Amino acid sequence: MVRLFFMVGGLLCALISGVLVGTASRDMAESQKEKAYRPFVAAATDCLARAIHETHAALQYARAGVWSEAVRLTGHHCDPVVGRMIFTHHELSGALTGPEVVRGAYGAELTAELAARLQSAFARFAAEADPHARNQVAQVTPPFP
Repeated sequence: MVRLFFMVGGLLCALISGVLVGTASRDMAESQKEKAYRPFVAAATDCLARAIHETHAALQYARAGVWSEAVRLTGHHCDPVVGRMIFTHHELSGALTGPEVVRGAYGAELTAELAARLQSAFARFAAEADPHARNQVAQVTPPFP
């Protein structure tokens, strides 16, 4: 009986918070929406950078500038974080925005952000592979055509 009470209470809280967030997002200015969205973008980018750093093959692709393959090789490790970012984008911008809009807006800055966060890993990778290749850097190319 107590479990049922907590389940119903949790669902009720989720429903109320959904209504409040939906109402609040319509009244927010674009700058406020951007400010609320930024932490989710940073968390997704951090997760992807860590996952690429921890996956040797992904780090090789990233160093070569093949970012879409590097992100793909990380598997589904960052799906919850990226999913929360997409959910927040839909909550702030409306449900009519599809994954293409989020991918386009996020993908435009993702490669530069990942390259900046992985520069030290690229340098270590180059030093381990070839001590004479320390000055090579990754190319920044968009992950989506």
